[in-house]
Amino acid sequence: MRSFETIRFEQEGAVGIVTLDRADKMNPLNALMFAELQEAFGAMRNDPSVKAVVLTGAGKAFCSGGDVGELQTGSLAARSFMAARTASRDFAMDVKAFEKPVIGAVNGIAAGGGAALAMMCDVVYASERAAFSIIFRRVGMVPDCGSLYLLTQLVGPAKAKQLAMSGEILGARDMLDLGIAQKVCEPANLMEEAKEFARECAEGPALVLGLSKMLIDRAKTMSIEEFFDYESLCLPLVMESEDFHEGVSAFVEKRPAVFGRSAL
Repeated sequence: MRSFETIRFEQEGAVGIVTLDRADKMNPLNALMFAELQEAFGAMRNDPSVKAVVLTGAGKAFCSGGDVGELQTGSLAARSFMAARTASRDFAMDVKAFEKPVIGAVNGIAAGGGAALAMMCDVVYASERAAFSIIFRRVGMVPDCGSLYLLTQLVGPAKAKQLAMSGEILGARDMLDLGIAQKVCEPANLMEEAKEFARECAEGPALVLGLSKMLIDRAKTMSIEEFFDYESLCLPLVMESEDFHEGVSAFVEKRPAVFGRSAL
């Protein structure tokens, strides 16, 4: 994969690590960063050697939100904002359709669009120093990047309204209690613990994990009848896979299964 201007990509075994890399400004989002994220995730989607992804930020912040320096008055600012908004929508759609597990390693502040970026991840590991805020009201902006949609799915409409209306800053333990984060880690251990979970996912049956992710996402909007119909479409795909046969054989033979033969 090529080098980027606003992000870094590394690969450790089957785990792709994407780092927002504008640490001098607390990793703010702009159209270029979204475009580079979209390119990196597109490359990982098509790379069978990448089976799980960790997304984090360089320096002390995960992502401070939109680049306020680009939100100046005038037509140039408007064009810059709309370009970033379009890019954020495209990236969000790509991440939600991304079949491989995405683990967010939130190492510091995740505010505004940065909060949305964290919520796009399948599982979030948060540093004890992490903070989270739907902070848009402080700059007189309606929340964007899908942040209110994602937040409502996680915490329910009443709590989402309270957080959006107040701009309250949540700590890591609050994130855990509300289900925004799934684990809180000591700062020095955050990346290793996030990568360890990613490695655990990467060693699993890729087709099963990908379909499970899609089933869970669809459960939000489907009736139980529709869900059973969709589930019925997924089961034959899995039962014909090499990983399914390996899993059954390993269970019968009382040994650990060795997955990795069935691609998404």
